[in-house]
Amino acid sequence: MLYGDTAAELTPRGLTPKTTSSMAHAAFGAPAPINSPQTHMTPSDFVGLIGVIACLVAYAGLQVGRLRHDDLRYLGLNILSPACLLFSLMYDFNLAAVITQVLWLGLSFIGLVRALYARGRKTSRTTAKCAENGT
Repeated sequence: MLYGDTAAELTPRGLTPKTTSSMAHAAFGAPAPINSPQTHMTPSDFVGLIGVIACLVAYAGLQVGRLRHDDLRYLGLNILSPACLLFSLMYDFNLAAVITQVLWLGLSFIGLVRALYARGRKTSRTTAKCAENGT
């Protein structure tokens, strides 16, 4: 019998078809997979969706030249995205995804600190030049 083939099972109500995938789950004591799709969006799904949109907007903005890597809007989107996705992952845990998002968040904070530091240095140099020129 191939995966996905059907077999019959004798129940009190008579013969009912049973797929081999559900038979395999029953053999190992696991519940059979639910075949009906989820029909409603949970709040954690919604927050995760916001994270995905923020990530894609940041990437698209960078690729089409509307954002720069040191733009605070780009960095803000790159902090919002993994934060939202980590919130969503608290309700539907996936270790690989959590590790990816934690690293993404950490690297984004490093980029934010560097951008703010560079802006501070640029402002102090401009202020010093203005004081030198008397303007």
